[in-house]
Amino acid sequence: MTASGTIETAATSLIPFQNPSTDSYWTSETIQRLDGIYELGYHYPELPAQPPEDPAALADAITATIQRLYGPPLSELSNLRSNEADSHVERREWQAVSRIERHAIDGSFMIHFYLGDVPRDPLNFVIPSPGTTSTYVGSNATFASKVADCPQCEHQRDVNHLVTGATSLTRALLYDGVNVNDDEEVQADLKDRLHWRVQKANGEEVPLDSIPSLMVAVTSTPTTVAMDDGIPEWHHNQSMIYPGVTKGKRGGLKHKKKYWHATAQEEEEEEE
Repeated sequence: MTASGTIETAATSLIPFQNPSTDSYWTSETIQRLDGIYELGYHYPELPAQPPEDPAALADAITATIQRLYGPPLSELSNLRSNEADSHVERREWQAVSRIERHAIDGSFMIHFYLGDVPRDPLNFVIPSPGTTSTYVGSNATFASKVADCPQCEHQRDVNHLVTGATSLTRALLYDGVNVNDDEEVQADLKDRLHWRVQKANGEEVPLDSIPSLMVAVTSTPTTVAMDDGIPEWHHNQSMIYPGVTKGKRGGLKHKKKYWHATAQEEEEEEE
């Protein structure tokens, strides 16, 4: 095992995964191919039993499986077609995006998002209490060690190391009958109903006012979705940010133009 205080690199042994052809342990350097899990001798049931000869075929198979398991039902897409003969539909994908200092909480934490009332009891932040309707949409999780136990973490804290995450809002909006292709309708709905809370790994709620680095914004990206398999093509060059949706809320967007790349001084100038 790696001794305490040792800095691990790409050449560090990945114990207990042993390379049978060399009698040594695999490292990050020696397992970079897409079909590397086959070489390791383990498998996921969602993957082909044998690796395709073409790595692109494996990537396509994984994409199709993820879409089948986690993508929207094709019935949701049917409502967006202008006529039944359309082989593709246009749909905007909406996300709640968070930015926060990795060590703002001194440990691991999650940012939970809701469309509607937020449970008062942190025990019900994700799983609602019996007899209540869940407004929970999803979470952005940050894994972080306590600074006292991690020299690298201390450095990250001192340089205000930032992490970002994104939670999709699209399916929740569709479920509630919101037209995701209508910018004005979605903005008005999210400005009214979108809320978030921060929770430590031990379940304790963290007051939003105590996290000055937290910033939440809403973005949308147009996609073209094939009706036969539901796999979307994202048009990232047309993504949009909506400052007015979260500005004014605790942890909401603090500046209009610089977005994630603003310095603390630029954010203060924007607020003034």
